[in-house]
Amino acid sequence: GRYLTERAHFPNTPPLEGGLVLEQPGEPPIIVALVLGFAPNQGDGWDHTLAYLEHAAERWREGEHPGPVSATEGKQPQEEHAAYLALVRTMGLRTGQLHRALGADEDDPAFRPEQVDRDEQARWGQVVANDAKRVLDELQERRLELPSESSALAEALVSRRDDLAALVQELTPSIPALYKTRFHGDFRLGQVLVVSNHDVQIIDFEGEAARHLEARPDKHSPLRDVAGFLRSLGHAAAAVQRGIGASLLMPQSVVAAWLRQWEEASARAFWRGYEEGAEGGPGFPDDPELRAGLVRLFSLEKALFELSQALRGKPGALAESLSSMLTLLETGP
Repeated sequence: GRYLTERAHFPNTPPLEGGLVLEQPGEPPIIVALVLGFAPNQGDGWDHTLAYLEHAAERWREGEHPGPVSATEGKQPQEEHAAYLALVRTMGLRTGQLHRALGADEDDPAFRPEQVDRDEQARWGQVVANDAKRVLDELQERRLELPSESSALAEALVSRRDDLAALVQELTPSIPALYKTRFHGDFRLGQVLVVSNHDVQIIDFEGEAARHLEARPDKHSPLRDVAGFLRSLGHAAAAVQRGIGASLLMPQSVVAAWLRQWEEASARAFWRGYEEGAEGGPGFPDDPELRAGLVRLFSLEKALFELSQALRGKPGALAESLSSMLTLLETGP
């Protein structure tokens, strides 16, 4: 917060006004409280997105078809969702600008970009490969105790074990050098405040709750944030499908197709904004294929973590997580 406020002068996060720090001999300082500037807003991106989709779907109840059931029928997604896509493009733009700011200081060791050699790049891929093996082994062992829908999806995913391993190997980079920087670490729709309907403020930089506190400031590819945000769009579509899909006077397959079109259009809009904002930053590779491959690799990592969590206590999300993994195997984020 201090860096973004005082050094980078980044305007799209609430400014740090002060804080309370506990200092003890021989121990690292502990931040007890922060005071941040208030950002007048219309809610976070998650609530804004769900409200938008639910409002759009309301037109189905009124007999108006809000979108095409195929690529050739009715309005295209970029026309139907123009206002939302403009907002999500801004989210991408501000995310890219944030990443560029976080990698712009060569003097402060905490924020100086660092090269990632081939060995470390290989470790990125190995982490995902290890996660995949562990999760698929657990699915194989527990497949008979899963609900029927989840069991069938689990069988399908386990049968693709070799395909998943090959894909991870294919996506693992091996170039002379990439750069890693600080990044948000827990980036999703809920970490973005919608401001005045046309801009955003990025919040909550405490990092991913599942990571140890000491590891949260570690540098990595900022494209991990992009993967997290794109996963969040998919979660929003799934939440709307669960919440209102059954009440619409349309087959569930039509509702799913409409939401999938919205998700894909939103992902493209976010990515276009992100490329504009991040271009020239050290964590933004010049090669478009390399960028896309890294986002897909980190999306697989995120999806495997979510699947592991579903197996350990979120059974309602299991079928959704399995379906998402199978989709990533075929098409990517």
